[in-house]
Amino acid sequence: MGHGRGYQMARPVTALEVSTCVAIILFEGGMDLTFGEFRRVGHGVGRLTILAAPLTWVSAL
Repeated sequence: MGHGRGYQMARPVTALEVSTCVAIILFEGGMDLTFGEFRRVGHGVGRLTILAAPLTWVSAL
């Protein structure tokens, strides 16, 4: 099955570029954190983590 012309024209993204982009996003997000927000969104983040961690682990096998 072919990927189409766009796939052939696109330059492959390297792991270094992806890692750098993720680092910038996390740094930017960390600079905007306020501890008061943790109480408001903590329950939702906990549920998301409980669901996402096992799903990621199973899909990586």
